[in-house]
Amino acid sequence: MKHLLLTTCAVALFATPSFAEPTCVAIGDIGTLSGDIGNGIVNNLSLSAGDLYGQESVPTAILSYSVANRNSGPVYVSVDVIFLDSDDFLIAAVSAVSSSAIRPGMTEALSGRTILSKPDFDRIDEVCVHIAGIADAGD
Repeated sequence: MKHLLLTTCAVALFATPSFAEPTCVAIGDIGTLSGDIGNGIVNNLSLSAGDLYGQESVPTAILSYSVANRNSGPVYVSVDVIFLDSDDFLIAAVSAVSSSAIRPGMTEALSGRTILSKPDFDRIDEVCVHIAGIADAGD
């Protein structure tokens, strides 16, 4: 499993942000990536073709991942993915951000979508992934 190295710096007394350098892998290897947010982990990344929430006429690319929060306070997470073809040309991008805090001791599945035709989805050869998050120190 490839593990993203996250750099950490303090921006406030109780919150520590973590930012990974973008890491590029073959589309089939996206599931090997993970990242730490304090004592929590972002993993189980996957990318699939689908539709826009039941609207079969609107094709999408769906990014999903899980966050296990083992911190004493909440975490906030964002995963951004750029899709490249075999010539390294940009096809599309998607971002999936936690809309609320992930509470301590919880594991949550998150996802994001972007409109993308099935032929364009099938052209994706490589993905570049950026994981960022903030672990709140709690009370």
